Amino acid sequence: MACTGKRSVLRPISLVERDTGITKDTLRIWERRYGFPLPERNEQGERLYPDDQVARLLTIRKLIDHGMRPNRVVPLDEAKLQQLAEKYLGRQADRIIPGELRLLLDAVEACDLIRLEDLLQRQLALKGLEVCVTEVIAPLLEWIGDLWAADKMEIYEEHLLSRQIYRFLDLIISRTYLEERSKPVILATLQGEQHGIGLLMTEAILLTRGIPSLNLGTQIPIPQLALVAEKADARAIGLSFSASFPARKIRPLLNELLDATPESLDLLIGGAGTACIKRVPARIRLVRNLTEL
Repeated sequence: MACTGKRSVLRPISLVERDTGITKDTLRIWERRYGFPLPERNEQGERLYPDDQVARLLTIRKLIDHGMRPNRVVPLDEAKLQQLAEKYLGRQADRIIPGELRLLLDAVEACDLIRLEDLLQRQLALKGLEVCVTEVIAPLLEWIGDLWAADKMEIYEEHLLSRQIYRFLDLIISRTYLEERSKPVILATLQGEQHGIGLLMTEAILLTRGIPSLNLGTQIPIPQLALVAEKADARAIGLSFSASFPARKIRPLLNELLDATPESLDLLIGGAGTACIKRVPARIRLVRNLTEL
């Protein structure tokens, strides 16, 4: 048989999870429910994913991050998926970028971290921390996501910006002193949610209002979260769900957390993944955007 080209690299599920941001559990569920992805198997029965399927998974993740549900995009064949991506993601990225954000994006594209830091510091000095977060950093991250989804920005540029913003906000938070640190808001994501930059932005906004917080980071088991809330005498728990988090898992997890914590403890939930939630129990407050904190 004639050789038809370079053989596709096969990646184990752990690398696919890392490279696409789609959890192993979600990949397995989609395989059973939608018939995609269709990994090969090695002699030990472990899943191995070819490059073309990983590329398709990346497109699916981009669409889900922009509000589409898995049952609408995962079953699509390659041609229809690309048509949808070109129509929807391209339209999102073709909007006019505000001037101050364009300067920041130019610094990212040039890999000029000194310039990026300088521009962020200028915005902080002009607007103050809360407005800098809500009107500069949050929209900037949204633009980066839109441009990456439309293949107008490289994934390393998205990672570069996220990392720089992590450092920028973390340094500001670490240098700000709150005289009263009792009864903090516990910030975390639950297991399966790997995106934590929203927690840091929330921590910064709470800080401007003199509200202490304890940022545990990502993928915290519910029993541990409840334990920390009890030990710290927390006033509330704040959770973030990205658009890529399986929507069907959110309500059962919230019910589990409600059962694990006292009725006096409020729960705040936010992030793009909560867009599908219409009603919440009395103890839960749905935060649609950072300005509602």
